[in-house]
Amino acid sequence: MEMINTDFLTTLEPMKRLLNVQSIVTVYYFEFSKNYLFAGEQHDFWEMVYVDKGELEVSAGKEGYELKEGDIIFHKPNEFHNLWANGVSAPNVLVVSFVCSSEGMRFFENKIMRLATGERELLAKILQEAKGVFKPELGRLYLQEKRLENPRIGAEQMLYIYLEQFLIRLIRDETTNVNQERMSVATKKKIRKVCG
Repeated sequence: MEMINTDFLTTLEPMKRLLNVQSIVTVYYFEFSKNYLFAGEQHDFWEMVYVDKGELEVSAGKEGYELKEGDIIFHKPNEFHNLWANGVSAPNVLVVSFVCSSEGMRFFENKIMRLATGERELLAKILQEAKGVFKPELGRLYLQEKRLENPRIGAEQMLYIYLEQFLIRLIRDETTNVNQERMSVATKKKIRKVCG
């Protein structure tokens, strides 16, 4: 039997990774009432908020935006953010927060985007895999009581794979940035009131 020389393995360079998600902190899908208000938070990891249905008002730092169905906003680490329904539309919202310190994440700073069909399908896969890890209300990966006793095989790993694939696809496609035209009158008033 011939032995294979494996000396070349020590000279291989590791594959370059644009993004490496170290932890997924939360996966939530909310069906808010038309008068929902979340006072806000700030944390040292990324958060993306996707409007699956309806409309949503959000703030990021001192800026306010109106998100429509199909829009997603990225909150960078340590950025204060809050959200509220506009009193007219009851929105459905997917929120995923995660730790990723890769240089490629700079692309998402101060971004609001409109997603294409393929990107929405990847979010649906993330949500589907999350349902294979968590009890029906979804939740926080680090809370054991939110996890299913018998999670779907590989579901948690698939969450990471789909999230990284989703983020890379956005960078590749350079999806239309809609930041500048999204601030509504109601959002401007709310921001002025909160920030002075």
